[in-house]
Amino acid sequence: MTSVINTDGVAVSGDRYIYRIYNQKKDSLLMDQLVNSLILFVPQKSCNVCYDEIYDALKYAHDSLNIKYSIITEKGKYNEVRNVIMDLGINMRECTYYLEDSMFWNKISVTYAPFLSYLDDALTCRHSFIPFPNHSKYSYHYLNLLWKRYFFVNKT
Repeated sequence: MTSVINTDGVAVSGDRYIYRIYNQKKDSLLMDQLVNSLILFVPQKSCNVCYDEIYDALKYAHDSLNIKYSIITEKGKYNEVRNVIMDLGINMRECTYYLEDSMFWNKISVTYAPFLSYLDDALTCRHSFIPFPNHSKYSYHYLNLLWKRYFFVNKT
């Protein structure tokens, strides 16, 4: 809980690039293009036991709630995360990036677990959440709350 509270409010610089390898080409995107979006951050020291279960919840967010999200990790973890996603049959390779910003990774307090966060207009992590392995109901609840707050469009 302390890690989540200390990570909430950490900003990512908008002039930083995130990178992905897609069709054997390196592609880049400015972080400021991810404002008002859901991000799964996977720090370098995260073990795959900690983040395997969250991918089912993210698939639910994409398929059922129509929430667009990205996955951002450190460069040394990028291939592992991308391979896990492909092995699970989740077609999110094009939204999986790595961030080479040691200042950001050093500022966050969550170092051993993946965490979800909403990036607001200022690219500040808001409503950070560390998924609980073996308790996926909390991940689904978190995603539903974010959907109601940020992504639901009232059609009336």
